[in-house]
Amino acid sequence: MPVFVEDPSQFSKERLKSELIAHNVDLPPPESKKHAYVELYLKHVRTNGTDFSSDEEEDHLNASAKKEEAADMVDLSLLTDDQLKAKLLQYGVKAGPIVASTRALYEKKLKKLLDSSAQTSQHRINGTGDAGLYSDSEEEAEREEDEDKDSDSEQLRSETVTRTETSKTGSRMENRFSSQSKQSEIERRSGQRSEQTVDSRDLREPVTDVLSEMFPDTAKTPTGIYATKRRPIKGAAGRPVQFKYPEMPLLSPTTLERQEIQQRLVPLWVQIMVFLLVACLLFLIYSSIEEPLSSPFTALLDVLILFSVVIGKTFTFKVNTELGQWENTTAIYPDLSPEQRRNLLQNFKVAIQIPTVSFSESDQNISALQEFDLLLRRVFPKVFSSSLVKHEVVGNYSHLFTVPGREPDLEPYMLLAHIDVVPADEADGWDAPPFSAQEINGFIYGRGTIDNKQSVMGILQALEYLLEQGYTPRRSFYIGLGHDEEISGPKGAVNIVKLLKSRGVKLLYVLDEGLTIMDGVVDGLNEPAALLEKNRMPNLFGHGPERATFEHLAHKFGWPHRMIMSNLWLFSSLLSGILEGQPDTNAFVRTTTAVTMFNSGVKINVMPAYAEAFVNFRIHSSQTLQEVLKLIESTISDERVKLEFVSGFDPLPVSSYDDDTFGYQIIKKTVQDIFPQVTVSPGICVGNTDSRHYTELSPDIYRFAPSWYKPGDTARFHGVNERISIQNYEEIVLFYFQLMQNSDIRNLPAPRT
Repeated sequence: MPVFVEDPSQFSKERLKSELIAHNVDLPPPESKKHAYVELYLKHVRTNGTDFSSDEEEDHLNASAKKEEAADMVDLSLLTDDQLKAKLLQYGVKAGPIVASTRALYEKKLKKLLDSSAQTSQHRINGTGDAGLYSDSEEEAEREEDEDKDSDSEQLRSETVTRTETSKTGSRMENRFSSQSKQSEIERRSGQRSEQTVDSRDLREPVTDVLSEMFPDTAKTPTGIYATKRRPIKGAAGRPVQFKYPEMPLLSPTTLERQEIQQRLVPLWVQIMVFLLVACLLFLIYSSIEEPLSSPFTALLDVLILFSVVIGKTFTFKVNTELGQWENTTAIYPDLSPEQRRNLLQNFKVAIQIPTVSFSESDQNISALQEFDLLLRRVFPKVFSSSLVKHEVVGNYSHLFTVPGREPDLEPYMLLAHIDVVPADEADGWDAPPFSAQEINGFIYGRGTIDNKQSVMGILQALEYLLEQGYTPRRSFYIGLGHDEEISGPKGAVNIVKLLKSRGVKLLYVLDEGLTIMDGVVDGLNEPAALLEKNRMPNLFGHGPERATFEHLAHKFGWPHRMIMSNLWLFSSLLSGILEGQPDTNAFVRTTTAVTMFNSGVKINVMPAYAEAFVNFRIHSSQTLQEVLKLIESTISDERVKLEFVSGFDPLPVSSYDDDTFGYQIIKKTVQDIFPQVTVSPGICVGNTDSRHYTELSPDIYRFAPSWYKPGDTARFHGVNERISIQNYEEIVLFYFQLMQNSDIRNLPAPRT
């Protein structure tokens, strides 16, 4: 409990006057010296012991407060309407008409005011209510007087009901300890007179915790009530202060116990290593039981060596190497102005609103394709009017753009996208009409937002911005926009390829839609899924690029995944078993089988004469079409079942992803330029796109679009609530903007050592 020892000789003369007046002591003549005030203080004030709080004093004050509270706490139901109005008026509330329906509300309001008044009285007993009367600094007193006068004028301007007095010529005498004495005392001491007196409840001085200002690093008492009945005097020169509170625990015992337990826990990576070591020892014991070992120590040494290799490779393994210093080919930096952002967003929304649907090879929305052609010409005037860009319409509705470079000896590349979309029905449960391009929570909803108008508009928008700033590429490139990709591209992509082949074009690389940026999707499904396959195709993990996918990402995984990915020479069977157990990742390790159509029977009680099924196979990259057909025949092995091949083709060859592969490294660098937090790795796109027609033009075909996928977004592809965030679409524009400039490099840098 804080203790304050006060010496009246240290008080200012003004302070002594205030103390004597407060204790009803007659003041000496005005010309008296300070020591006369000190003697009166010691005689009439100190002897009463009012400077220090005591249990008896607080009991006395508490009793007084209780009496006042009892006087105020009357039975409100016994008051008449006029008495209730008058009581409310005392607390600054001007009541309206009081009827049966409103009386209960006014009684409740008055009860709250009475409770608040009782708490205020108790607060004055604890010492802060009269704090403004005490100060041993005359400058501070003057400052407080100014603040009080400002408070007066503010309160008089408010809607609070006030009581007025009209004694303009006469002086006003009031009891110092009445309910309205505090503010008028300050005015009387400063020689000022006021014509209006505001209720003291509205003029209470804001409570400030001076102890917390004097001792900011010291904890408060549990109750927060100070020892003395008055606020400690701020700025008291030479006054010794003793301050001490018992130390309180900062954390609860339960929290301390939990933290202690966590400190004793063994880290997860240590637990995994211990588990592996125990597993190896158990395997060693089992082997010795089955076949006695010639030397147990040699076997134990082998286990320890294996364990050391696994752990060492976990911390050192990294396949995803970085190249050295790149040549700077960025002449125009990607920076969108607010106006450009508004325009590109509006252009994209209009593109989504045009329903360029492909229903079948013989049924397309031709009028929508014609409208889309007009849109492209309107929103990308530089692309269609520039003498640098050559534009050709192929197959009536597809587009081929040729952008020649300054150095024709450099091999060109090509960017692909498609205009058409799959059908969509709002009745399927869309949050917004599928061709409305409605904006909801920062996302644009509509068919084609991620398949594939974001690439169509993004590529042309990026080229438009570059042309506006006088850009001329060093390396030539092509842009191919198909209009029938969703129905295999027989008139669009096929004819574009024929046209390029007739001109002898060879492409350095091709970039088409495909895989995306996966954010939190790698862990797989979190809900059960029905598996329709029984006699599965063989597990081919490690025969395609799927192993490289995990090795490139190994250093980004946490424990224990990092240990498994870094040691696939040992754990490949474990990982492939996990992948084939989930529908989303099963296609990484084998050719998948799906029954898409089944016809049989005409009536529920009639045996069908025949059954017909159409089966779709997505062939693994390490198999061929003929190998799959032979596997089907050997699996069925029934003469009653007739097999008929409808259509199909071999999977695309695996594109290179080495350190010296131009296309892969350019795409990787561009991704990291726009998305620095993203790690790039090769992968398998199990779907087919227009790019499959371009295998004769380039050996390196990459299927990737910088759309940002989070868990659940894969179901939006060709599904309900297809959407893209506004930020992601802007990033797509910047991606192609940067890709066109990054591709101008002549040679790749050497790998970083």
